Amino acid sequence: MRHALILATCVIAAGCGSREATATWAPPETLTFRGGSDCGPKGHDVQIRVRKLVVGRRSWRVDATLANRTGVALQVVRPHHLHTVEFGLDVFDTNTLAEVERRAARKALHNGALAERVVPPLAGVLRPGDRWAGSFSAPGRLPREKYVRVVFGRFVVPGGKVPAGLAARFFCTTDDAPRL
Repeated sequence: MRHALILATCVIAAGCGSREATATWAPPETLTFRGGSDCGPKGHDVQIRVRKLVVGRRSWRVDATLANRTGVALQVVRPHHLHTVEFGLDVFDTNTLAEVERRAARKALHNGALAERVVPPLAGVLRPGDRWAGSFSAPGRLPREKYVRVVFGRFVVPGGKVPAGLAARFFCTTDDAPRL
C-alpha cells in the first residue's frame, strides 16, 4: 500500500489511573497484519512489514522488519532516552485513515505504549539499504474492541539533504489496523 503516513512530529495500560477499573482488556491473542506499509515517497521510503502482534495478559510484542530505502541515512532515536527508539502501539476507535490524520494534526500521535525492549537493539543510524528484523515489546494491557496500529520512529535525517516528500523528523505507522 502506498498511503502509509509520514507523521512529523496513554494507551490504557496497567496502572494508568482510574480508567483501569472500568476498562475491558483484550484477551491474549495473536494478530496478523495485512500487506505492508511503505512510509515516504515511492522509491525513497522506509519499508515496514509487521508479521504479528502478540497480546499477552499483561504485555505485548511486535515482530517486524524495516528497510531504509530513502537514499539517505536515518537516525532512529527517542529524544532524551539514550540508545532507545520510539517504536510502539497506538490504539484507535476506528480503523480509518481520517482518525490517524486528525491525531497527527493535533500532534497527538504517537502518544501510545512505547517499547521497553528491542531485540536485536536498533538505535543509531540506518544507512541507505540497511534492514532490521526483530521484535519489540513492553508490559501493559491493551483495550478490547479497539483498533491498533504499530508506530515506528522517530526517524531523523541528520543534517543532510532531505529527499522530496520526506520530513526531516518523522514517524511511520502501519496501514493496517486490526481490531483487538
